[in-house]
Amino acid sequence: MKNESEPKVRNRQNISDAQLTSELIKLFESGNTAKANSYELLRTRFKISKQRCLNFYDSALASWQTERVKADNEQIQANAKETLKSGLKSKIEKQKHLQKQIDDIEADINAGIMVDYVVLGGKLQVVNKIMDAETKAFLRKTIKDIYTELNKMEGDYAAQKQDVTIHSPMIIDWNGENNTDTKTT
Repeated sequence: MKNESEPKVRNRQNISDAQLTSELIKLFESGNTAKANSYELLRTRFKISKQRCLNFYDSALASWQTERVKADNEQIQANAKETLKSGLKSKIEKQKHLQKQIDDIEADINAGIMVDYVVLGGKLQVVNKIMDAETKAFLRKTIKDIYTELNKMEGDYAAQKQDVTIHSPMIIDWNGENNTDTKTT
């Protein structure tokens, strides 16, 4: 009969160098990067000497950190490219849409005819009417507003830096000499 207080001996398997590196990287990925903890966690499943585990730990950690930085940089670049693509695309699409609106309005003004709906004999019918001055003025204002929006998108209203020379007041010393200070910003 076995003594209940004796520890159970588990069948631990041998581990190859490649498998050891792989197991260490799995531990790093799960957040276990402490050197001593790595050995303690691995020795419960595998036959391994402490010195061998600690020797592989350093190279596996360096390799994992290098790959991690590389993967992070690649992801950042991919995200930046995608953001730029979607940002540029949406800006260009907006500009095309606004320009199409301007073209359509100008075509309506040039035609001088607008579509209207009337009820004749109980039925809704489309009729062409001559565009009045008030409607033309409204459409021209709409074009102006759309151009304003396009200019804002292009940054045409952004403040511009200019060199300005500021002359400070004349200073007269009591010896009779005039001094002026000139500052450039």
